[in-house]
Amino acid sequence: MPVALAGAVRTVTAPAPVSALAADGPRVAYAAGRSAADCNRVYVWNLTTRRVAKLGRKTHCEQTSTGNAISGLAIAGNRALWAHYVGGNTRDWTLWTATTSRPAPTLLDSVSAAADDAAPILVGNGTTRSGNDLLSYAVRQDVTGLRSTGARAFRWRSPTRVTAIASDESRVVVGRSDGTVVLLSEFGVVYEVYFEGEGAAPATALALSAGRLYVQRGSKLLYSTGDRPDRTLTLPRGSRLVDAEDDRALVVTARGLVQQVEFRPNAVLVRSLGNGRFAQLEPAYTTVAAGRVVRLLPR
Repeated sequence: MPVALAGAVRTVTAPAPVSALAADGPRVAYAAGRSAADCNRVYVWNLTTRRVAKLGRKTHCEQTSTGNAISGLAIAGNRALWAHYVGGNTRDWTLWTATTSRPAPTLLDSVSAAADDAAPILVGNGTTRSGNDLLSYAVRQDVTGLRSTGARAFRWRSPTRVTAIASDESRVVVGRSDGTVVLLSEFGVVYEVYFEGEGAAPATALALSAGRLYVQRGSKLLYSTGDRPDRTLTLPRGSRLVDAEDDRALVVTARGLVQQVEFRPNAVLVRSLGNGRFAQLEPAYTTVAAGRVVRLLPR
């Protein structure tokens, strides 16, 4: 996407602090938390038209003891996909999708879990590129690929709980609670299996781009171009992998700093991109959200 698509508009301001961020080509999706008049609303910023579309909301804004928030967000084309939770000792989780042309959300799934349990619904990233498109999500052990049209591409059941999920335009990578990482085709066929039987810690975050696989396990970031890790980088305590593009990954530290990690043949370069709680990486730009502000950083 040429940076010129964004014109002179390099920032947008949400009505409340941003709680999730996603990007695909000329579109950036962000979720705004609680404001005086609204809560947990998804917006889509079109970098071509410079307009922001507001999607519908069918969840309530009632204050609850353990929270009410959007926990994950993805976009492919003009279709957004997001997970929401609300509750007390027990949380009710729901999964929604909508498009900018049909903004009323459709409920895809719902499940309840104890407030201190791991999130039972995980949303992977979305991508539309080279004529292909794919969104991904997991509900406990069930992994689903979704097209930008809303049609299901596949459903695959993991033998153990899913701990992390990510996708590119034609594949989905899944982390399991037994430490295994599985690469699936756009039809749900298993391509590769990593770390099986090694007693590895479960993946806490994943990213997939152009044949590169990024796996975060605790403070370790593994970078692989084949069936074994090529590099391992120790991240600052509390950091999380949020996205990757080719040989570059984005990491957000516990102190709210966005770092770009570039894996070169003979070196690993780390560059600070400033303050941010959320970040996304596309071929021509990086998007960073800090507080209510979403910034576009061209390469």
